Formats: sequence, C-alpha cells, structure tokens
Amino acid sequence: MPLYDGAMAAPWVRELRRLHDENFHWDWKGHVGSLNRELGLDGPNELGLPAPELPPPWFVGDVESLQAHEWALVVSLNQARREEDEEYHRGQHHTEQTYWDYWRRLNLDHWNPRFYRPFVRLASQAIGVAAEREAEPQFATTRMMFIELCPYSSRAFELPDEVLHRLVTEDRGFRIAERVRHILIGVARPAVVLVNGVPAIEAFERSHGDQLELGNRLGYPSCNRAGKTLWHREGHLNTGKLRVPVVAFPFLRKPHTHNAYSEIDQLGAMARQLIQTLGS
Repeated sequence: MPLYDGAMAAPWVRELRRLHDENFHWDWKGHVGSLNRELGLDGPNELGLPAPELPPPWFVGDVESLQAHEWALVVSLNQARREEDEEYHRGQHHTEQTYWDYWRRLNLDHWNPRFYRPFVRLASQAIGVAAEREAEPQFATTRMMFIELCPYSSRAFELPDEVLHRLVTEDRGFRIAERVRHILIGVARPAVVLVNGVPAIEAFERSHGDQLELGNRLGYPSCNRAGKTLWHREGHLNTGKLRVPVVAFPFLRKPHTHNAYSEIDQLGAMARQLIQTLGS
C-alpha cells in the first residue's frame, strides 16, 4: 500500500509517486534476468538494477521542489553499473519511502562532483542561475533532474537499434521511464532539456519522432584551444502549446568535446540564447 501522503503536492508529482509505489514490489529481478537471457546479454552488456530486489531508478533529483521553467532536465542513455553501488543498496533494506527519498536527495547525501559538476555548470549557465561550488549539490537537487532513456544499468550498451526500439514499445521498465520523461517535460516544464551523448541523442530522436525539431550539428571554434572545433545540436520539443528548448551534445569533459569549463560555459551561453529566443 502506498505510504506517500502527498495531498499538497502537484498532481504530476503524485503521478510520479504512484508509478514509483505501484512498481516497487514488482519482480524486477526476474524480469531483468529474463531480458538478459532473451537478448543474450552478458559481461559488460548485462543489464542490472541498483540491487537485485529493487526497481530501476526513475529519476535523480527532488521532484517535490521543482518550479516550472526554473530547472533543467538532463537526459542520458543509462546509468553505469557498479558493484559497490549494488552492495550499498543491498544493505539499505529500502521501503517505498526511503527509496523515493534516496533518489530525491542523492546529490545532497552522496555528491559525486566528477560526474555532476559539469552538468551543474552547464545548467546554471543555461537557465541564468548562479551555482557556487559549495551550492552545487543543492543546485543539482532542486534545479535539475537526471533521467535515463534505458532504466537499467550496464557497464556497456550495445543493443541493436531494432532491439532498442522493441524495448521502448514493449518493455515495462522502458515504458515507465518514457512515462516519467513525458511527465517531466510536458507537465513539470523544464527551462531546457539537455541530451547527453551521441547514443542518447539518437535514442531521444527515435523516441520523440515528429514532436522533436532538432537541427543539424552546429560547429564552432573552441574558446579555449586554437584549432579545436566543438559542436552541438539545438531545437525544441512541441508539447501541446509549449515549445521546450532542447540542446544535445556529445559527452562532456572529453578531449575532443566541451572539456574545459570555459568550453562548457560557451555551450551554456548558447543554450541560454536558445531559451531566450524560444521564450520571446
């Protein structure tokens, strides 16, 4: 029985909590095991969960604190699978409430600056809200949401396009992840959607079809290193009467991508310009 007393929460938050609670005790261990056997996935490609008996994480960030048009949504392909994370969760004996709160408060309680700091830098530039270093965990928690197109973790991800398309339309976990994404984009209303990595860009385009208008690559010189060319793609999602800005880019902090913070700021300034243009 759901434990959440969210009478004062926004309807979309209550819907996310309903999805969370209704799927908490489902047999995810058996389901993911069957998926791995059916698809022949093993080794680094084997799909996993935070712990064998737990459902996938549907989001990272405090959905209860978001204000429309004042936050950024980061969309990636899937989470990295790590044995230490699974060992941690096996020892937590999660309930619906503690699991909900764990993912809401992840960046406050378990800050990982190596992964999250570049996204905070980018999002703060894009939405025009400063994030000092000591405030980054708070910013990542209350001004950002992080979701995955594939809800299952892995060490590598090499599913053929036709298999991925079938999972998106038929698999329970993928369908829930898609529902969560549509609620966050269409109802919670981010200021911008940031699509992280070429594989995620390709999957995001397939998932949103005609709703998504995403331009070709925009190439430009790095502000940090002579002779280096950066690129990203930008456009918008049509959600009813709204046009939600979308900025898509290769993985941050790689030698040939937006690596230096000045380059991330460069991308953030262009994202900010897109937000202002679409809002005018």
